[in-house]
Amino acid sequence: MLGLDLGWVRLFFPILWIILFIEIIPTPLMASEEGSKGTFPLQYGGFFKNETAFRFGHTATFTKVLNIFELQTQYALLPSVRLTGIGRAFFDGIYSLKKEDTIRGREDTTGETFDLTDSGIDLKEGYADITTSRIDFRIGKQIVRWGILEGFRITDEINPLDFKEFILKGVEDRYRALWLLKGEYFGDDWNTQVIWIPDLRFHKPAPAGSEWEEFQLPPSISEPPLTLENTEIGIRLSRDMWGGDGAFSFFYTWDDFPAAFRSVFGFGGNLDSVNFTPRYSRVKIWGLSYSKSFGGVVIGGEGAYVTGKFFGTEPDPSSLSENEIERDLFKYGFLVDFSMGETDVSLQFSQQIIPDHQSAILQKPFESAFSLFLRRELLYKRWVIEMLMLYFTAYTEFVIRPKIRYQMTDHLLATVGADFFEGPESGNGPGEFRFVGFFRNQDRVFAEIKYSF
Repeated sequence: MLGLDLGWVRLFFPILWIILFIEIIPTPLMASEEGSKGTFPLQYGGFFKNETAFRFGHTATFTKVLNIFELQTQYALLPSVRLTGIGRAFFDGIYSLKKEDTIRGREDTTGETFDLTDSGIDLKEGYADITTSRIDFRIGKQIVRWGILEGFRITDEINPLDFKEFILKGVEDRYRALWLLKGEYFGDDWNTQVIWIPDLRFHKPAPAGSEWEEFQLPPSISEPPLTLENTEIGIRLSRDMWGGDGAFSFFYTWDDFPAAFRSVFGFGGNLDSVNFTPRYSRVKIWGLSYSKSFGGVVIGGEGAYVTGKFFGTEPDPSSLSENEIERDLFKYGFLVDFSMGETDVSLQFSQQIIPDHQSAILQKPFESAFSLFLRRELLYKRWVIEMLMLYFTAYTEFVIRPKIRYQMTDHLLATVGADFFEGPESGNGPGEFRFVGFFRNQDRVFAEIKYSF
């Protein structure tokens, strides 16, 4: 064990960014017509956006009036060095208009109050790209996407998720950016990507007391110390194979969901007390993916084998051991993308399997999910109609998301849509919530207006 404290790494990336930005200050920062063509060293863009939602499934009320300003900048420091920054300021005014228990829409028997003020300024991403003829480096706060199935995380496990709005936000808002170093070598046959992550972050639950709260991290959770041996590392090899794109990957990481490590005490089959010592565990993810186009049809698949994962179990008063079981996990999925007339269609299937399953494990030995995505453009792409449907077979849960976009001008985009949830709200055991069914009374309609510049 190296035992080397890497707390300084948390400061290294931001400080590097500040130093590089200071070097930019003497350069004129005024945009020009020449800049919009991409020849000026500094380029920028962004948007203003309002997102408003109204829940009609239960306790009908407005639940979101979110205003966002996002600024995206790029600066060519040198011909081979480019800096990118994406910053955001946001404010949700709904908590100034409505009581938190009304917005939540579920009875709170504890009487606890929460501070749900939703506003702030955030650096979403900030990184430096260094390019050469064969090797590229990207250092800074960023999102790295692996895999080919959108929404089903099979090999795409690099960045943890933010469940602030369940799974309803776009990828750019659902993934938590990490401070990391990514290097990529472009060989004659193989491309090799290596990532090193000293930034230990995990899945972030929705704020306690909020509309989309389903789970919370216990206050006693034990997080791994930031040392060299606790950092994460991954490698991905990709190349053209049989006329398609193939990739092999390995990721040595932490499970972004903590294991409860519950100790149950009792006599004669009676449960007397339960102690929790929750903590995160190390996992290894071995993955592969492949996709190929056959004319207008794209077919692809990916799979991952996970070792070191812990699963929760039913309480067993006869056992004094920690009631978490370590088992390997296999997950895989397939996709088919094609067009039917003027409608784009994407079909996906995903399944998780616990090969050495035992009855005490809460998760089923097989859990499958399907998705169907439809998209059609109308009137010279001014109108776009979309429909996303997700079906989880384990507990017969659905998510249906129709959406219509209207490009009012080159800069102004309007969107209206709805979110529908269906499924059992909970299981038979205490605290046994269903992933989708828990929100079965949260059906809503929403509208967005976005001005891009």
